[in-house]
Order: sequence, then C-alpha cells, then structure tokens
Amino acid sequence: MKVYRTIRYRLHAGTQAKARKLAGTAGACRFAWNHFVGKLRDEYAEDGECDYRFYSLGRQFTELRRNDAVWLQEYSAAIVKLSLRPIETTYKQFFKKEGGLPRFHAKYIRPDSFPLAQERFRINGRSMHIEKIGQVVLLGHNPYPGGVPKSGTVKRECGKWYAYITY
Repeated sequence: MKVYRTIRYRLHAGTQAKARKLAGTAGACRFAWNHFVGKLRDEYAEDGECDYRFYSLGRQFTELRRNDAVWLQEYSAAIVKLSLRPIETTYKQFFKKEGGLPRFHAKYIRPDSFPLAQERFRINGRSMHIEKIGQVVLLGHNPYPGGVPKSGTVKRECGKWYAYITY
C-alpha cells in the first residue's frame, strides 16, 4: 500500500530576481487561469457547450504563449499548463450538476501559488531546483528521507514562500 505524505518547507529565493520569478510564475498561472475561465464561459454562454479538456486547453495555451502573450515565455510552460488542470475537473462536476462553473482568481484575495509536477522540480538535500527559476534553499525537516517527491505546490503565505511537497 502506498502512503502519501505532504511536507511543508520554507523557501528562500536567495536573490530578488528569483523572488520576482516566483511571484511572476504565480502571476502567469493566475493570468492563464483567468484567460481560459473567461474564454470557456463565453463559449458556454454562446453555444451551450465548450471544450474544457486539459489537452485542448494545453494546445490553446501554447498558441497563446507563442502569439498573443509572448511575456509568458519567461516562465515554465509546463508549470503554467499544470495550473489549468482543475478547470477540466470543475467543468466535469458542473455538467454532472455537482458544482458551479470555475471562478476567476483575484490577485489580492487568493494567495499567490503555483503547482509543481514531478518532472519540473528536483530536491537536492537542502535545496530545490524549479524549472526556469533555479535553485532555492529549503528550510524544514523531512521525516521521510526515503520518500520520492511526486508533486507539490509553492505558495506565498504572509509574505513568505513555502513549498508543499508530496512524497
């Protein structure tokens, strides 16, 4: 039987540039979320249906990144795409009459955060490498040293950055 545990680490970016990259990545995820939530709401209001599958949102994101929002190329495409995955789940629940449409993410109401996939970060002892951000220092203790990091989330709480890593 597999057991998953989540450990919270405090992140130290080390430089202002890396701290801006952390905030920028969270902002890029929020921008992509709001863009596609608005686009899908418009499609649903107009046609009564929309293509909310994660695969098609990923393709549309790639086009958006190449053509309209070139500034998104500064941030990891995989991390920003991964932030769109809950849209598919929310729409599935909506069509089963188990929930409502996804909501827009406001900048100052929700804490800045972005997801991490297993392939997009590496933990090396007391540091973690995040794609397109670089090495950040981890503070905290892992009581499961033999665990394999599977996924995670980076969040800003009370002005400080934390990583929630699932082993």
